[in-house]
Formats: sequence, structure tokens, C-alpha cells
Amino acid sequence: MAAASSSLSSTPPRSPVFTPIPEEKEDEGRTPTPLHPSSMAPKKTPRSKIIAATAAEDDDVGVSCNKCRPSSRDKISVVPLDPTASSPSRLLRSLFHSLTRRTPAPAPAPGPEPDDWRLAAAELSRKLLHATRRRDEALLEASRLKSSLSQLSRKIDRLESHCLDLQSSLDRCSQPSQSPTQIGSLPIDPFLRTVSDSRSAVRLLARSLSSHLRPSTPKPLLLSLESLLNRVFYSDFETGLNPEPLDPLARCEANRKGYEAVRELGWDEVLSRGTRHYSEGLSRFCDRRMGEIVGMLGWGGSAGAGQRAWPEGLLQAFFGAAKGVWLVHLLARSVHPPVPLLRVAAGARFEPDFMEDVAGSGRPVEPVSVKMMVAPGFYVYSTSCGVVKSKPGLVYHGRIRVLKPSSSSSPGPVVYWMFRDQRAGDNWALLHAADLAVRSSAPLAVAFNLFHRFLGAHSRQLGFMLRGLRLLSIRFQSLGIPFFLLRGDAVDTIPDLLERCGASALVTDFSPLRQVRAWKDDICGRVGPGVAVHEVDAHNVVPLWAASQKLEYGARTIRGKIHKLLPEYLVGFPELPVLENKWTAWEPSEIDWDELIADVLRIGEEVPEIRWCEPGEEGAMEVLKGSKDGFLTKRLKNYDSDRNDPLKPKGLSGLSPYLHFGQISAQRCALEAQALKKSHPKSVEAFLEELIVRRELADNFCYYQPHYDSLKGAWEWAQKTLMDHAGDKREHVYTKEQLENAKTADPLWNASQLEMVHYGKMHGFMRMYWAKKILEWTTGPEEALSVAIYLNDKYEIDGRDPNGYVGCMWSICGVHDQGWKERPVFGKIRYMNYAGCKRKFDVAGYIAYINKLVTATKKRKSDALSSPIANQFQKVMKSTP
Repeated sequence: MAAASSSLSSTPPRSPVFTPIPEEKEDEGRTPTPLHPSSMAPKKTPRSKIIAATAAEDDDVGVSCNKCRPSSRDKISVVPLDPTASSPSRLLRSLFHSLTRRTPAPAPAPGPEPDDWRLAAAELSRKLLHATRRRDEALLEASRLKSSLSQLSRKIDRLESHCLDLQSSLDRCSQPSQSPTQIGSLPIDPFLRTVSDSRSAVRLLARSLSSHLRPSTPKPLLLSLESLLNRVFYSDFETGLNPEPLDPLARCEANRKGYEAVRELGWDEVLSRGTRHYSEGLSRFCDRRMGEIVGMLGWGGSAGAGQRAWPEGLLQAFFGAAKGVWLVHLLARSVHPPVPLLRVAAGARFEPDFMEDVAGSGRPVEPVSVKMMVAPGFYVYSTSCGVVKSKPGLVYHGRIRVLKPSSSSSPGPVVYWMFRDQRAGDNWALLHAADLAVRSSAPLAVAFNLFHRFLGAHSRQLGFMLRGLRLLSIRFQSLGIPFFLLRGDAVDTIPDLLERCGASALVTDFSPLRQVRAWKDDICGRVGPGVAVHEVDAHNVVPLWAASQKLEYGARTIRGKIHKLLPEYLVGFPELPVLENKWTAWEPSEIDWDELIADVLRIGEEVPEIRWCEPGEEGAMEVLKGSKDGFLTKRLKNYDSDRNDPLKPKGLSGLSPYLHFGQISAQRCALEAQALKKSHPKSVEAFLEELIVRRELADNFCYYQPHYDSLKGAWEWAQKTLMDHAGDKREHVYTKEQLENAKTADPLWNASQLEMVHYGKMHGFMRMYWAKKILEWTTGPEEALSVAIYLNDKYEIDGRDPNGYVGCMWSICGVHDQGWKERPVFGKIRYMNYAGCKRKFDVAGYIAYINKLVTATKKRKSDALSSPIANQFQKVMKSTP
């Protein structure tokens, strides 16, 4: 052991090697970007080198902790570093060397074993290494504290400078003769050119990014990306992106000098020397904006874990956009007061004096509201240039059709003839009518024409509608909009109202049904030449005429067309504009709603009202997203799996009555559902398919096929196959009365018919089976279709609707379907039978459920009928002398 110690001690001591740790500069923590060489960023000493340096220090007894500790005046801290002492064996020999130098080896004597001595030495080595690490950490922390104190000192100096500038400005302001109201004059032409160049540069960056992310990007997505980039670049435009002098005169001068310094700066110069060499402010701006864009795109992360290399072309496009916006910022703040930014919020009303559509002005009608701000504008206080218009993407459009233009521009009230969309909120037709009224400084009125049992409606449909209208009239009263309830034929009542009030425009809902379209044609011929007639599709998410200009064969042919237009049309709703000119012509007649509802219910009492859904906009929103049993809040997650099970009626949305009467907007339902797509993707996708694609497919069929409710409306192959098998022998043939009373040999079909009669709503899956059995049990396809439509319109709460007509045509005539294996009676029409239903759900359970439902409904009806009789008897007794 002594020999080993002697050999170690004879090794000549090595000189310590010191590595300086530079004091952290003010910019430490800034992430270097490709626009700044990495050499500019402060370097950090790896921990492994610090540990190695510690081992080297221990190897030389001439270097102690006190000797390497920096004094208070030192500007850099140092730690010893010796790469040759990084191996564990050398470290251990160094420790042994220190121990043997300080403590001579004792004479051999009986005592602990050599292994115990080695363990003790290893423990001491471990403790010493730990202490050395703690010392290094303390030194680094001290260095950081020094840097922080230095930064704080510099900030205090700048604050003192700002205070002096402020004092100087206050002193000048205290002297009125030297207090200018405006400092400097904005160079209008250079400013407009700079704004134009910056917009082009941001647009180029958006295209470069989109091509880097995705080879072919649709225009709506490209505009959305450009909007996001402008939002990043202009995020704190008004507050000043860097510290500026508080003195307005000094600020204006500094910004003008900064503009001249970087105005001609090119990409080659940036590549060679970096942006900081030319402008500290531009350098910081590029760093900050690139960091935000990287975070927005999800390109951050450590090296090799999410980082993406920016190709030079993309970097050049970024520099061009950043430089363009920076120059706009400098010019805008080179005058006092600075040029304000013109921002536009989504949903704001379109104002052509301040906004410009990014899609151009080739639209047949003016836009209604803003979809998104693609590029901001500027308020320029000059006689030659009052405003640089903002460029928003707008909600139009195609929602509005001019059925009859006006031959004059004379002002007059605007009348909204409400028919299919019976709501005050989320109503594009009402928004358009209000917008016309605001533009022409005219009053607005709403009219609803009550037909006598439109298309055979009964108490069930009319009662639900009138109770909703009663609530709606109260809503319009709170908005200061008169509500006229007209009775009679619309072709007479609507023109009379327009003539009486001297209206300048009539706005009406869109409907694809023949009767409604005929009324509008008649009204356009009756109103005066000075009245414009506009039709607005507020019922569909994508307007019918925008989605397709022809009769579509099926869902697969229209789905892509609708999805392509959803980014343009599936947007939020703007607020209803405030109407300054109130209606003063005459007050609407007071409506006795109780008497009106009682009269209608008495006429259509054969089909009584239902009680399971509350009419009105509030009732509709409760069904959609109520806290108790709302579809989106409580039942959406199981929609995809439960919607085709007749034993799970809660698996359906329950929104069809509200959608049919327009008491809720399909667009509002889609927006609310879309927000939950991450939580329940399959259910939301299935719901949007039914809500948007299937509903709009039904409107497409009824609009472009005038025979939407007869065999003539079927495709030729379907007409042929049905007529070929019209004379086939039927196992059962029932009359319309037998079918209406559920007197068939099929208990499953009887249950579905009873569900419709007593509940007012048949499950969607059962509707298909129900209609196909009518084809099998009647004398021919024409009779089957007629009976099915008759029963559907009479008992369904959402009857007399394009969805109902298309549902019957799909089941009986194969509309929107394909040919199947040919069989008797059905031909090539899709076949359904009892055995197939048993395989899909519990048929016996469904029948039992309907029987229980019918019993409960009959009991409630009996109780309701007994109460009026008792009340009438009491009235008679009181009136008897």
C-alpha cells in the first residue's frame, strides 16, 4: 500500500485549466432563429464538463475552493476543467493521491481489512464529489444573480431616462404655445404602398406555408391561414413593439429613422450579417413573431422532437412579411397621434365604407356580415385618404336571391314575411331585412300569414305552431318590431299590407314546396314596381341554390358539394342591428291568442296536440343543450350507436318538430355540435350527416323535382320496375281506413302506426319498414305512396315537410337509393321484412313499449276531456236563474 502511495506521489502535479463562464447578457433566453446565427446566443457549459473540471481540481492540491471563488469585482466566474480527469479511474487515483499526501500511511498493524479501507475511501470520494457539485451549482447561481442584478440596473437606468422624457414632455405641455395638436405629417403614398406590400408579403407567406404543409389548399383555408398570420403580426400593433421615448416628438423621430434604416434591407444582407446588425427592433420583432407562428403550427419542441427545419424559401417569405408589417408599424407611429388600426370582429355587420371583400365585388348581392378579418385596415386622417379598408371574409350571399328588383330607390318600410323560419334569433332572413331597413333608414315590420289548415294540418301541428308564434310575438315586442298576424290567402293579404304601408322591400323565407313557390310568383306580379322582393334561405346551412343547381341522384353526389362550402357558410351569427327608425304607421291589431288557439284546435280536433315537447325558441334550445336532458349535453355520446334502435327513443335528438317549424336554426345546432367533435367524433359526424346532408338533399329533391309526391318523381328504372310488378299477387290487401286504425296482421307495423297516431312521432327506423309494408299491402305503388303521405302529413308533428315526402319516396319509389335484387311486388326496390327487424332489435320489447305508451296517452286524453265538460257544467249552473 505504501509503495502504491509513493508511486502516486511521484507524479508531477498538473496545472489547472480554467473555462470562463460568461455573464448572462440581457437577451439571454431568446430562442435563436434562422435569421440570427447561433453564435450570437450565449453558450452554456455542459454539466459533464463541469464535473470533469471538478475532478481535475481535486487532482491538484494547489487549487482550493477559496482560490477558485471569484471576487465581488470579477466579471466572469471560472471553474477548473481537465478533460483527462474525466474517467472514474483517474478520479479515484486523484482522491487517493490527496489522501496519501495529507495523511501518511500508518505502519502495518493488525486492524481493519484492506477492503474496509477501500469502502471508506470510496464513501469519502462520493461525498467529496457531491460537495463539489453543490459548489458548482452555487457558483452558477451566483453568476445568474449577477446577471439579473446587471439587467435590473440597466432597466432602472432606462426607467430613469423615460421619467426624464416624461418630465420634459409635461413641461412642454404646460406651455400652450408650444403644445402642438399634431406632430409630423404622414406620407400618404409611401404609407399606402407599404400597407399594400405588407399585405402581399403576408399572403405570399400564407401560400408558402400552405404548400409546405399541404400541396393543394382550398381557398377558404388559405384565407383562414392568412387571417391567422395577420392576427399574429398585428397582435400588439397599437402599444408599440419595443420601448419608445415617451416624448412624442422623440418617438416620431426615432420611428422615422428606424423606417429609413430598414426600408431597403434585402434578404442577401440578412443572410450575411443577420437582422440585428441593421435593426435591433426588427430583430426582436422577427424573433417574437416566428416563435408565435412556430407555436401556432406546433413546430416547436426540442431538437429532434417536433422541430421542423425551415427551407430558405419559407424563411425568405417570413422575413418579407415581418419586414413589411414592421415598416407599416414604424410609419404609423412616426406621427402623433399614431395611425389607428381598423380591426373587424367576426359577426360584425358589413360596412362598405370601411370594409372590402377579399373575394372581390363580383357578387350579385351585397354581403351581410363578416365571417373573419383577413387583413386589418387603418384610419388615416387626411383629406386625400380617409381610411384604408379592412379586408374581411364575408357571409353573403348566395343566401339571398332577388325574386323581383325595385324600379326606384324611394325609401319605405321593409316587411319580412315569415313563413318557414319562425324565430327571432339566428335567422338570416330577419337579419337581411333588418340590414335593409338600417341602410335605408326605414322601419321594419314582421308579418305571418295564417292559412286555413295549410296542406291539411290539424290541431297537433297548428297548436304547436301557434303557441310558438305567441311567444315569438312577445319577443318581437321587446325588440320594438311590430308583428302582424294575417289570416286568409297570402296572395291577397301580403300585397295589401305592402301597399298600405308603402313598403320598399319584401323579404321572405325560402321553401321548396310547389304551393309556396306559386304564391311568391303571384305576389311578385301583384306588388308595385317600387317594391323589391328578396328570398333568403335561412333554413339550410348551405343555401340550396349554392349547394347544387340540379337534381342530385343521392347523398353521395351532394355530400362533397356541401362539405366544400361548409367553411364558407357554417359560421356564427351576427347580432340583430339596432333599428333607429321605429314603426309609426299604425299599431298592429291586438291578437287574442287564447281564442285563436281554441278556434284552431276545435277545427282540427281529430288529431289532438302532443305534450312531450314545449314549443318556442327557448323550448328548442332546452332540447338541444338543456342541463336536464339536452341532446348535446346528456345524450350525444350514444347517438351513433342508439339512433337506429326503436327501443331507445332518447337516442334521437328530438329536434325535428323545432326544425320543421323553424323554431331553431339547423346552423345553430351544427355549430353547437361541431364544438363537441373532439369528445364524440362518431356521434357528431353522424348527427351532422342527418342534420345537414340528408335534410338539404330532401330540399334539393323537392325543389328540382316538381313531382316530389307522386310516382312521376321516381327515376325511370324505379317507375318501370314498380309498374312491372304492380299486378303481382299480394298476401294481404288493406284499405286506407284499416291502415289508419292499425288493423293489420303485423303487430310490429301496428305498433309503429299507433306510435305515430298517439305520440305524433314515429321512430326513424320504423318509418322505412312502415312505408315499405304499405307498398306490399295496397293495390299498387300510386295508392301506396298516396296513403303513406296522407298518414304522415296527418299525424306526424313534422309532417308536410320535404323530409317526409322524400322519406316516403325513398321507401316506396327508391329515390336516392339503388336497384336491388328483383322480387315480387317490390321489383328492384329495397326490401324489408319482419324477420330482418327481429335481427336488428327487440321487436317484442318495442311492441310492449308502444302499447304502454298508447295506454298512457289515452288516459291523459280522457282526463283532459273530462275537465272542460265539468267547467262548462259549472258555468251553465251559475248562469241558471
